[in-house]
Amino acid sequence: MSTKQTSLESFLRKKKRLSEETEMSSTSKKRVTFNRQYRESYLKYGFVGPGDSHKPKPLCIVCGDQFSNEAMKPSKLLRHLNAKHPGVF
Repeated sequence: MSTKQTSLESFLRKKKRLSEETEMSSTSKKRVTFNRQYRESYLKYGFVGPGDSHKPKPLCIVCGDQFSNEAMKPSKLLRHLNAKHPGVF
């Protein structure tokens, strides 16, 4: 009975083939980082871009909250302005 059990276990185990390993390594993607740059038009949303010019972080001039570089999109800045400071601008 142990030989059947051993053969069943070996049947259920999935072994990687050499061709599968090379396919996985060749298709792996490198993540490209994208840094948004501050624009003067963001001031109308109540944000300034102090700090590093290569990776600025938006700073709310009303409450002083600082956001990540990924949040430097006009839609996200406007959402913060409308949610946290309605009627300020």
